Amino acid sequence: MFGPCRGVARELDAPLPVGRATEGGLQLLDDKVSREHCVISPEGPGHVLKDLGSRNGTWLNGERLQAQVPVRLRPGDHVSVGESVLVYEPSFDALRARDGESTLVLTRTRPESARAGAAPGPDALARAGELALRAAACTSSEAAVGLFFEALESALQPSALVLLRLGPQGPRPRHTRPQGTHLTVSRELVDAALRTGRAQAMPEAQARPEHDAQSTRVRRADAFVLCAPLYAGGQPAGALCILREQSFHDEELSLAGALALAVGPSLCPPEPRATPATAQSPVAESANMREAMRVAAAAAPVQSTVLITGESGTGKEEVARSLHALGPRSRGPFIAVNCGAIPAELAESELFGHEKGAFTGAQSTREGVFEQADGGTLFLDEVGDLPAPLQVKLLRVLQDRIVHRVGGRAGIPVDVRVVAATHRDLKEAARAGTFREDLYWRLNVVRIHLSPLRERPEDVLPLAERFLATLGARLGRRASGFTAEARDALRACPWPGNVRQLANAIERALVLKGPGEQVGLMDLPPEVVAPEREGGPGTPGPASGVQGTLAEVIRAVEREHIALALKRARGVKSAAAESLGISRPTLDRKIEEYGIDLYA
Repeated sequence: MFGPCRGVARELDAPLPVGRATEGGLQLLDDKVSREHCVISPEGPGHVLKDLGSRNGTWLNGERLQAQVPVRLRPGDHVSVGESVLVYEPSFDALRARDGESTLVLTRTRPESARAGAAPGPDALARAGELALRAAACTSSEAAVGLFFEALESALQPSALVLLRLGPQGPRPRHTRPQGTHLTVSRELVDAALRTGRAQAMPEAQARPEHDAQSTRVRRADAFVLCAPLYAGGQPAGALCILREQSFHDEELSLAGALALAVGPSLCPPEPRATPATAQSPVAESANMREAMRVAAAAAPVQSTVLITGESGTGKEEVARSLHALGPRSRGPFIAVNCGAIPAELAESELFGHEKGAFTGAQSTREGVFEQADGGTLFLDEVGDLPAPLQVKLLRVLQDRIVHRVGGRAGIPVDVRVVAATHRDLKEAARAGTFREDLYWRLNVVRIHLSPLRERPEDVLPLAERFLATLGARLGRRASGFTAEARDALRACPWPGNVRQLANAIERALVLKGPGEQVGLMDLPPEVVAPEREGGPGTPGPASGVQGTLAEVIRAVEREHIALALKRARGVKSAAAESLGISRPTLDRKIEEYGIDLYA
């Protein structure tokens, strides 16, 4: 919005300081403007803008500048300082104030080498080559994009730049300059550039908004679009689109294509892929789990939002990973975030990202999980724990697929498939007013419910065998399987902690396993061998409750283990003692201590 700044067009042949207490420069009487806010200086054929460490920042086309880092200005750039907007080399329409105030316009005639129809000069080419080399060496894609765009601006004087990334739904805008640019480009042009591997250009009329104090009108204006393919790992990864009012020469097509080819791997780094362990299909021996996986398989090829419900530890993330692996986004990233584990004051930044300087401690620009998951799947675990203000913002992102970083002024389009999960009853929470009803219906397009492990006992042993193999490889502890007693105990346990408790029990058994090839009854945790049940205390054993201190529980387990060994040995004490790994006198003492009836 144009603010209190009143000025006239002027030519800048010397540095122009801007601030609240500036002498000999541009003085802005505004509390949001620092005493020495920024400076605009001539450099080469144009000017550069540098923020001087201002409190509220200097904004160029909606992006906050890094302090003390000069940025080249180009025609039509909008510089926001406090409540004022400065326009650099504007069109005639930009001189018309939008709210009755006048606008300060900074102008300078460009040399012949930069005029329409002229090829870029040697200085511009050298500058573009230097910037492109720096971009190609960047480890950060964000930094590479900034340097690459600056290189193109130096060589081609575009009016807009858009970087497209290839995704399951085709090319999608990933970076734009200026932020929020709307560019009309023919799909045939993009396809031709990707198919031939060469930069292509064609006329493409663009919609241009015209503003006055009462209304906004949109007109069509002639323009030209250049499209150059981007490659990463030898495969097409995206495309660069350049817009300007003048046509492109063959030399400019070759230059744009060469720069895009060199910088492509830095602009479009390969996305992380799921490992075989994470892509493994969930165990589905029970009817309940088979139905859940049937729904997951049907939902995987489409982009509808999925809501997975069930108690904690039932394997919701594994089902979400299976959805990702079975669908067209399997080549993209799978990003999982636990909404309940994020501090409330950092939740918005974690989800949507932030700009540098947006708040105390924001020392650099950071992508949120929506941007990190672009082209893939975002798993929002425990979505019912999101604070109310973030529920509103999440609803907007799900509707528009556009995120706004904290401290940012422009939206960033994202191509993300959202899978949410919760152990709460969101419908009941919506009735109680703790969860937005409109967000619930937005998430609950396809619902998959996972039953607790106690309701699908057929899955217990297959899950235990899988954990034995995967955890054994990770821990370096091998076991060939479970003894009959251990299998009986695993089946009989009610597993209040669900699959997570089962995995922990198998890991503990591997860590503490005694001699022998198999995991035995005594290797399992006491709460698995002698679980507590709602019927109250009873005879110790896998099928009855045991209550008391740890010592009492261990004694009950030991008594049951000895009784089982004697039963299997048909009362032969020497055979039972050998299977238990204890001496015959010790066995006699234990039988007398526990009052075990050999003939029971």
